[in-house]
Amino acid sequence: MVAFSRLKYGRIAMIGGIGHWELLLIAFVAFLLFGNRLPGLMKSAGASLRGFREGMEGTAAERDATEKL
Repeated sequence: MVAFSRLKYGRIAMIGGIGHWELLLIAFVAFLLFGNRLPGLMKSAGASLRGFREGMEGTAAERDATEKL
């Protein structure tokens, strides 16, 4: 988790010196570099997350079944 600190005039800055504009610039450059591959990457990330959740539900069900015995 990124730590935040309050500066003068109510602005919030992240420790490390990366602000909002820098993050937008990084996102823009990443989009330019990986723009044609992003849909495939997001699809595979979603499938991985779905598989992880199904696996966790399976282990919870197995744990409950062994506790009942």
